[in-house]
Amino acid sequence: MPAELRLVDRTGQRRQGTADADQWDATQHLGSPFSSRVDLLGMALLLNSTSIAALVLGTGAINQDATSNPSWWTYIPASFSAVGTVAAFAVTYRLFRRGSQEKIREQAEQVFIKEERETLQDGCLSIKITVFNKSSGPIWRVEVKPLRSGKTYANDGVLQLYQDVWPQDSLTYKWMVAKENAPSEDRHPQLTFTDASQRRWRRIGSDLKLIDDQSK
Repeated sequence: MPAELRLVDRTGQRRQGTADADQWDATQHLGSPFSSRVDLLGMALLLNSTSIAALVLGTGAINQDATSNPSWWTYIPASFSAVGTVAAFAVTYRLFRRGSQEKIREQAEQVFIKEERETLQDGCLSIKITVFNKSSGPIWRVEVKPLRSGKTYANDGVLQLYQDVWPQDSLTYKWMVAKENAPSEDRHPQLTFTDASQRRWRRIGSDLKLIDDQSK
């Protein structure tokens, strides 16, 4: 079922539409991780081919020398080659893992919050939060929760519609904080959203964490 969509565009006008996560092709709009993996695997093949070639040459040297004058130093090339092969595989795995993690975070890193605060004459705190989606894909089920001392609290007065935000659009939240609670209100609220690949993220300020992965 399409989800009802209410957005605030860059002109400040509210728009309505529909968004269906099942019909969104994340690979088409965000790019496939296949290309980055090909690059990493290419580097892996180069490293491993070099080590294997060294291992073959070292083994040949051992066989040739063993027939004439065998000694312990003839095994050194093969030993270094074996160590090089293990190291090459370790480097390959590390590069592949780092590339995969960066690709996973690529869209989420481009979703962030702008906060505007105003202390009113009666001492209450007026807060306006704008969620920006600067990525090339939509985000789903957006939720913004105020924090006090690092924790959410009940009756925060923020209406949660779990809206969706299309690329280059924004979504605005507003709430009031009573005078007696204003000093304990955290600077950054908690933003939670699902990216176009069905991964659920939580951001507080610059701290971004993956909390659920339904992409598999």
